[in-house]
Amino acid sequence: MAGFNSTKFLKAHFPDCATMRSLLTAYGFEPPAADTAEKWWRRGSVPGAWLPVLLGMLELEHGKPVSLLPYLDR
Repeated sequence: MAGFNSTKFLKAHFPDCATMRSLLTAYGFEPPAADTAEKWWRRGSVPGAWLPVLLGMLELEHGKPVSLLPYLDR
């Protein structure tokens, strides 16, 4: 069964959780609390409800959708 490598995804797109939170705010999204976001890096998982928000924000940032293929474990 394939899985999603959240750690690889986070590290590829955000240097740290503070940057992620700042970008979310800059694009009009309400970011998660700092301690909540930091747990994503420690646990290596992004909650399912937040993944589409991050993808949408990254699409706005880059002007095109972000591929998820590099982060799928096969």
